[in-house]
Amino acid sequence: MKILIIHTSEIYTFPPVISLIQNLLNNGHEISLITYDVKGLEKEYLDKIRFCLVRSNRKFNRVVRCLLYPIRKLELRRALKYYGKDTDIVWTTTDGAIRDIGKPLLNYRHIMQLMELVEDIPLIPNQKLFMTDLKKYATFAYRVVVPEINRAYIQKAWWELKQKPYVLPNKPYKLISGKLSDHENEMLHQIQKETRNIILYQGVFALDRNLDAFAEAIEILGIDQYCLYIMGKNNHAKNMHENLCHKYNHVKYLGYIPAPKHLYFTKYAYIGLLPYIPSKKICHYSILNAMYCAPNKIYEYSAFGVPMLGTDVAGLEIPFSKYNMGICCKNLVPQKIAEDIKKIELNYTTMSKNSRKFFTDTDLDRIVHEILYDE
Repeated sequence: MKILIIHTSEIYTFPPVISLIQNLLNNGHEISLITYDVKGLEKEYLDKIRFCLVRSNRKFNRVVRCLLYPIRKLELRRALKYYGKDTDIVWTTTDGAIRDIGKPLLNYRHIMQLMELVEDIPLIPNQKLFMTDLKKYATFAYRVVVPEINRAYIQKAWWELKQKPYVLPNKPYKLISGKLSDHENEMLHQIQKETRNIILYQGVFALDRNLDAFAEAIEILGIDQYCLYIMGKNNHAKNMHENLCHKYNHVKYLGYIPAPKHLYFTKYAYIGLLPYIPSKKICHYSILNAMYCAPNKIYEYSAFGVPMLGTDVAGLEIPFSKYNMGICCKNLVPQKIAEDIKKIELNYTTMSKNSRKFFTDTDLDRIVHEILYDE
C-alpha cells in the first residue's frame, strides 16, 4: 500500500511517528513523508522513503510565525497535491497537521492520528476566536487513531463518531538505535558508573510534571543509596531542570538526547518516573489529557523490565493494576512517595518481570494491519 505521512513538526521529538514509519516500512508499504526534518530516522529507513522537507518557522518569534503561517500552509498544500496524487492513504500524525493542511484532506482516504487528547485546535496559531473544527475531519476520516483506550471513548463521545477510534499504543517499534555523539557518550558513561539506585525521569519539563516531591522523597530514603537522574527538554517550564539541580545535590541532568537514542540510558534505571499532573494550562489540550495519559515511557521503561512510579491518573492506574508493574502515588507527599518506592523494592523481581510482559503483550504489527485493512 502507498501511504503518505504528514507530520508538521520535527520527527525526532515524536517517537511514535518514528515507530509508525519503521512499522510500515518493515511490513512492505511504500512510504512518502512530508515533514520539517528527518533527524530521528536512520539511513536504512531514509533510503526507502520518498520525502519532502517543508520549511519550519519555529526560529522566528510568535508574531512572525503568525505572519508566515499562510505561506507555510500553502507550501504544505502544494506538497500534498504533488505527493498525494498516487497514494492510497494520507496519514496525519497530529491535530496540528490537520490544522496546517486543512480542507484538502477531505479529498483523500485519511487516517487521522492524535497524539494528545484534544477536542479542537485554533484555526490560526496563537488565537482562540476561530477554531479548526476537528470534528468535521474526524467524521470524514477513514480512521481515527489514538494512543489510549479511554481517549478512544472520549473522542467518540465528543465528536459523535459512529465508530470508536482505533488504539495504537505509543510503543517503540525498534529499541536502541543510532550512534551517540561524543557528548552523549560522556553522559552515558556518567549514568553507567553510578553506584546508587537510579530513579530516572525522561521526558519534557512542563507544567503537568512535578519532580520536586520525588526529589525530596529520595532525600528521605538517603542520597547515599538513591539518586534522581533527569533527561529531556524544556517545553512549557523554562529552567525547571536547572532549578531542580540547584535545589537538590542528588539530582543530575543528562541533557536532551533525541529519540530513539535516549533508550541507551533507559535500561540503567532502577525505577522509572511517570509524573502527570492534570493542568488546564497546557496549550489547547483537554484537562483530561494528563488524566488519561499515554506516555511513550510506559513502554520504554517496560522494554527493559523497569518498574515504574507514577501519579494517580487513570492512564497509569489501569495498566499498573492489570500487570502489577508499578505504583501510582495516591498522595504526592515526599514521605508517602518514599514509602511507595520501598514497596516497589519489596516486589522488585516480580514487578520487573511483569513490566517486560506488558511490553511483549502489545503487537504493533497486528494493530497497524487492522487500522489499514479492517472492514
